[in-house]
Amino acid sequence: MVISGESDRSVRHTHEILENLDDLLVAMGSIESGYRGFVLTGEESYLEFYQASILSAQQHESMVRNLTMDNPVQQSQWPALERLITQKIQFGDRAIQLRRDEGLDAAADAIHSGPGQRIMQEFHAAVRAMEDEELRLLVLRDADAKRRLGETKAILIFGSVLGLLSAVGARWSIVHDSSGRGRAEAALWDSEEKYRMVLERIQALRNLYLGPEGAGFELERRRRAHQRLLCRRDNGPQFFVFLPA
Repeated sequence: MVISGESDRSVRHTHEILENLDDLLVAMGSIESGYRGFVLTGEESYLEFYQASILSAQQHESMVRNLTMDNPVQQSQWPALERLITQKIQFGDRAIQLRRDEGLDAAADAIHSGPGQRIMQEFHAAVRAMEDEELRLLVLRDADAKRRLGETKAILIFGSVLGLLSAVGARWSIVHDSSGRGRAEAALWDSEEKYRMVLERIQALRNLYLGPEGAGFELERRRRAHQRLLCRRDNGPQFFVFLPA
């Protein structure tokens, strides 16, 4: 039971990391949309969106960092990610200041000729590497969970067969017992009670290990969640605010 719980927690842990990486990508795209929107329109509302996106990126960065503390491979990615996030914010700040000080054309030229696109490409590549590592771990953890599920099923089947054989043996013994009617009836009642308790324990173990809806439901839920993450990773949201050439 404890081992099975640890396996489930590992799978949930991996999904949590993947979801936060996806949210981090969204936040970085929103940072770009915020400063581009201000450069294009000069409206202060884009700056509020820009600042909120920075806070969101920092929050999800912290979440992923904490969730991957036990993984040296993932931790090795953080210096590059931190550098890219800092560069993106600094670039956005410069574009906003240029829009205020020198106007639309100067800020637009800085965006077109600046490193903004390169920063985003490198950031996507770094996040993709972290996602690939988590997906690799997810495959291993799912396989481990399925193996433990098979072991649990075998235990339940063995317990069921053993309980039925025990009950059948008790009944056979009662039928062939010639030591008196009263004792035979008492033994019969005792064997029936034991049989009922065996069945109740088997059902309780089944619910404990497999859940009331069965293991198939849980495995199918994990498979669908995994597919949704893959779809978001491959077809994630894109943020575009077009500036005049």
